[in-house]
Amino acid sequence: MIIDILMYIGNNIIEILLMAALFLVIVINLHIYDLEIGKKKIKTKPTKTVIFEKMSNKDDVDLCDSDNLEEMCNNLGKSKGGKSTCNLVSCCVWYDGKCGEGDENGPMFKYDDKKTYWHLNKKYKLD
Repeated sequence: MIIDILMYIGNNIIEILLMAALFLVIVINLHIYDLEIGKKKIKTKPTKTVIFEKMSNKDDVDLCDSDNLEEMCNNLGKSKGGKSTCNLVSCCVWYDGKCGEGDENGPMFKYDDKKTYWHLNKKYKLD
């Protein structure tokens, strides 16, 4: 029986060496490319990470201390927020589609005969 095994190996030595070399190449490639057999890699969609940071004003600048309140309020009204931005400060009112200087008693300058205005997101009527 051992003689038969040795004769088989002797007759097929080239095929045996080729198979051994093939397995060696496969194992080396698996190691080099860090591949694993039998484990499926699950593809996941990337997730978005959103970080919200609390904004703070280090100097606590009061916008209402501006030298030219009318111009400052107009600039607030022309910004992207418009009415909402205008209503963030206590010295501006939204009146006639514009932001102007004013307070809870109404706008400092009347633009037309409108009877309502907005101050700090609250609607008021003029007397």
